[in-house]
Amino acid sequence: SQLQSFCQDTSRLTLAQLIDNVQVTERLISKSAATNQKRHKVFAIRLNLFREDEYLSEYGVSAESVEAVIESQFVKKLETAILRDLRRVDGEDVENSDNEGLDGDASAEKSSKRSKQQASYEEPDSDDEEVIKAADKAQKELDGEDSDVDSDESADSEDEVEDEADKRKRQAREQKQAAVREKKNAETRRDREERILAKSPYVKKYSFDTEQGSWCEIEMHFPADTKKLLMVNLVSAVAPTCVLHEIKGIDRVFMSEDEKGTPQIATEGVNLKGIWEYADLIDVNSIYSNDIGAILRTYGVEAARMAIIQEISGVFGAYGIDVDRRHLTLIADYMTFESGFKPFNRMGIESSTSPFLKMSFERTCHFLTQATLHGDFDGLESPSARIVMGKVVEGGTGSFDVMQPLVPESNAA
Repeated sequence: SQLQSFCQDTSRLTLAQLIDNVQVTERLISKSAATNQKRHKVFAIRLNLFREDEYLSEYGVSAESVEAVIESQFVKKLETAILRDLRRVDGEDVENSDNEGLDGDASAEKSSKRSKQQASYEEPDSDDEEVIKAADKAQKELDGEDSDVDSDESADSEDEVEDEADKRKRQAREQKQAAVREKKNAETRRDREERILAKSPYVKKYSFDTEQGSWCEIEMHFPADTKKLLMVNLVSAVAPTCVLHEIKGIDRVFMSEDEKGTPQIATEGVNLKGIWEYADLIDVNSIYSNDIGAILRTYGVEAARMAIIQEISGVFGAYGIDVDRRHLTLIADYMTFESGFKPFNRMGIESSTSPFLKMSFERTCHFLTQATLHGDFDGLESPSARIVMGKVVEGGTGSFDVMQPLVPESNAA
């Protein structure tokens, strides 16, 4: 349904959720002309994905989208993570002489690889030759249609010949279209591979499963003296950061129903402004969140005040406790009277003018130090401050004194 599609398209989907397992093979290659007479450490990384039909039905993404994320995010982030790990192991800064030499060698290899690709790009490869042969075959079938129809006139009627001719034309046209699509896909894959190799000085080979979208292989070359890399751990750390689609701040979107059976959409996380973009599907006037801070930033202090009342009432209502609304209103007013959201904790008590009140709550040394440095004064007006000093609280029966004259018995007689 439309709501289910919406939940799929707006839930956060990362590359890690599409990967079944990761295989990394490390080997050392000898000197050769292709490696500029240098030994290299080669990491062959294979991402074993689920099949395209599986993640297409579950998450609504195609293999083309997955490959685009690998190109635009995964390769770049993996390279950054590798360099960061190497710097951490070496204990050196970002821009050091060793890294400059590493980048220089990689840039030279990249230029050499790019010139080889440019030289070989002009000539048709095996895929292009197959496409050209298929197109020529289809054209020959079209050219031979008239002669076939003329030779079969004595055996078949004119209608049957015309139907057969139309069928052959249709088949030839479909073959041409398929050949064009295949050629276009091959060019797209070749362009993507060239872009990846051009952008990264360490990636030397790249391939993706075009039939089922179930694997991707990346080969990265580093100098032979490169420190030990735990490549599987690096890939596992980078994959969850590569996002295919999301509403920022929302991890998961799922369907639910209210007490009346009306369909609702619930989220893990909050982005009120991001949900506004789907006003054609969602009633934006009925949006609610238990994130008081998000409501305050988006709708203002009065909306935050009402949310506080509703949340507190809901907590007590779960246990069947009925709280007078005036008490809830008083709490909500106190928490929002400064045009913000004041929590009931040590951060919320920072704005109090009574040092003894703050010290009696938490972090006594902290508040004592601050009061001493700033020369704060306590008028002993709060109950906590008066209790700390051993005085009666000025509330209830402590808010007044009873004056009774005491007359000695001798004088009364």
